[in-house]
Amino acid sequence: MVRTYKRKTDRGKWSPESMRFAVDSVMRGEMGYKKAANSFKIPQSTLERKVKLAKQQAGRPTAADVQAVSYNLNLVQSLGPIKTVFSVEEENLLINYILKMEERLFGLTTYDLRLLAYQWAEKLGKIHSFSKTKEICGKDWLSGFRVRHPQLALRKPEATCAARAAAFNKVNVGKFFNLLTRVVEEKGFTPEKIYNCDETGVTIVPKHRSKILSLKGRKQVGVLTSAERGKTITIEVCFNAAGTSYMAPTFIFPRVRANNQLMNDCPPGATAEYHPSGWMQSEIFFSWFKRFVMWSRATKESPVLLLLDGHFTHTKTWL
Repeated sequence: MVRTYKRKTDRGKWSPESMRFAVDSVMRGEMGYKKAANSFKIPQSTLERKVKLAKQQAGRPTAADVQAVSYNLNLVQSLGPIKTVFSVEEENLLINYILKMEERLFGLTTYDLRLLAYQWAEKLGKIHSFSKTKEICGKDWLSGFRVRHPQLALRKPEATCAARAAAFNKVNVGKFFNLLTRVVEEKGFTPEKIYNCDETGVTIVPKHRSKILSLKGRKQVGVLTSAERGKTITIEVCFNAAGTSYMAPTFIFPRVRANNQLMNDCPPGATAEYHPSGWMQSEIFFSWFKRFVMWSRATKESPVLLLLDGHFTHTKTWL
């Protein structure tokens, strides 16, 4: 499928039916190449090539066998102006490979897919018009492939560290839920007594801005921000499983000295912590955990369940 191509001539506007009838007339001996090309308004050189191809696929039939062979479905399909390089089954295998690699967090880019398609076409001995110097499929083939298979979408992947990907498997997930089920059943925790906490990073300068109106042709369009490169502020949040109670957030600012002005218009009860990196630290999490115990009113007689991830600031503290 051509991307943005504007036809400049009438070349190649013949229909597959006209070519099929012309090939049949020549192979039956009713017309010559020139007469058939003029009668059906098709290029003579293309007609000669199609007749040669038809004879090769038909095994050079006699005049009595031409009529039955020429109407064979495979022969008629080969006379059309467009034919895909891979069959339907081969493209399905290619789709399965793409989806399997995406599930394993090794997704293919469009460039990788074009390289893979060329290598596979060469291995299968396919007749193609791909670039043999660059050893890669064209962008037109990629566009046609995506049109034929609309279930594939071009998405921006989310960065996932190798440690998290390796830990997220059926065995580890099963162990987590088995442990969670056992603890909840033994202690009799209700949704109001189950809490989940996690950190989130917020940049002071947004990465994406809304489009604005500007003079057409201007090379650079800017918008005023607090800084060109923003720093990240970490926020610790905590909710219960019932969604009825939440703890006031804790802000971790990327600075050394405290500044009370940073907490203007903050949520009631919010607290501030300061560290040069702006990230969660073990001592900061320990301070937050003491506030959590007071806020949740957790005691030995009335315990609560706190769920958190395996970050080193959570697991390697003085708890």
